[in-house]
Amino acid sequence: MGGVHFRFNAKNTPFRFSDVYNKFTVIGCNTLAYIADDGGTGYQSGCFSQCRDLSGLVDGSCSGMGCCQTTIPRGMYYYNVTFDKRFNTSQISRFGRCSYAVLMEAASFNFSTTYINTTKFNGTNGGRVPMVIDWAIREKSCDIAKQNMTSYACV
Repeated sequence: MGGVHFRFNAKNTPFRFSDVYNKFTVIGCNTLAYIADDGGTGYQSGCFSQCRDLSGLVDGSCSGMGCCQTTIPRGMYYYNVTFDKRFNTSQISRFGRCSYAVLMEAASFNFSTTYINTTKFNGTNGGRVPMVIDWAIREKSCDIAKQNMTSYACV
């Protein structure tokens, strides 16, 4: 996977990635991917999914066999996703050549074993996945934001 990475930055926007509704999801065999918030929280985590063959995979299960999910911290506005290039997929390429690492809405995802040996996951929704974003007040509390009635939007 050669250290492939992807970044998304929402720093200069009022949006944050929802820590309640989103999860970092990794799909593949012998796949390790990292997610890092190089922007604000300093958060970094990884998810490892493995499978030696397709017989151990279960539709709907994302517990490390072909699929892994982990939470993200509150207040995250930037993320960088990187695949660990040290993981060799040559032994499993006969049944699964693609790996995926995405920040996505957890409730909209249901792991399918066909994601391992086909491009079905990428082909669903034109290669896009839903993600929930929160509108953030930034460093101000609602009480402080209410003092400026021209920009006040707390509920």
